[in-house]
Amino acid sequence: AYTPRDYFLKSIDFIAAPEDHYGALPLAIAAVFAHLNGLMYFQFKQVAEDSPTMTVTGQGPNGFLCASQFDEQGSYLDISDGGELLWSRAGSNLRRNLAKWRKRLNREGRAETLEWISAGKGAEALEVFMTMEAAGWKGRTGTPIVNTESQIRLFRQLDRELADTGELQWWFLMLSGKPIAGAMARRFADVLCIAKIAYDEQFARLGPGNLLFEDILTYACRDPAINRVDLISDMAWHDRWKASKRRYYHVWLYPANMRSTLFGYLPRRAYQVLRKRSPAANTGNTGNDQVHD
Repeated sequence: AYTPRDYFLKSIDFIAAPEDHYGALPLAIAAVFAHLNGLMYFQFKQVAEDSPTMTVTGQGPNGFLCASQFDEQGSYLDISDGGELLWSRAGSNLRRNLAKWRKRLNREGRAETLEWISAGKGAEALEVFMTMEAAGWKGRTGTPIVNTESQIRLFRQLDRELADTGELQWWFLMLSGKPIAGAMARRFADVLCIAKIAYDEQFARLGPGNLLFEDILTYACRDPAINRVDLISDMAWHDRWKASKRRYYHVWLYPANMRSTLFGYLPRRAYQVLRKRSPAANTGNTGNDQVHD
């Protein structure tokens, strides 16, 4: 058994109060094994390295043998200093391009960046964003929200439920009243998470996606309560902003019985030992696979 993973899901984790995590996680997983008869293991797919789940499984929860394996990275920007380091690290080439795009944009017409929910236009934001996303490169690769009915339902539900919590933000870069770039963001505690971003490719020469992202960063840096902008995925354009990387791991929990140990845990451990000894492929994996007794 394992947590879901697809193009739209980066990570699904176990959530508990910090003081309860160590005791609650093994009990929850034990309940899964009790419910699904004959289960060999439970796998968390892509758990963030700073998750309490990594700490608990690293300490070896009672009744389980655990293993972890690096999968991929996710990008984030630390702005706990108000963005001073962020802007100083941004390369001169990026700054020149932003200035150039901003001048072009302002020559084209009246430009402004708006957060639509606070501006009273939140009801139409998702529909506008989905249309914009489908008209760009995601439409050509077959990955926009509108290509999958289940994803349309999911994002409409997210749009409705997150708006009710006050955590949802819809950002749009407007040119003479027309949205030319958009982003779906979630404000949660001290983190602003950029879940989706897209732009109208008719205006690509104006760098609308980059300008919108610059404006969102400026907003976040001015809010002393926001310490991090999380980009979730690991895309090439994140490197322009000198984004920091957070590692994500697959984590397996095997019940400490003979069947799971012999046919699950020990083969996994042997595979990881051999993997460390073999020349590593250029996958980004630094060989930090771990096995916990």
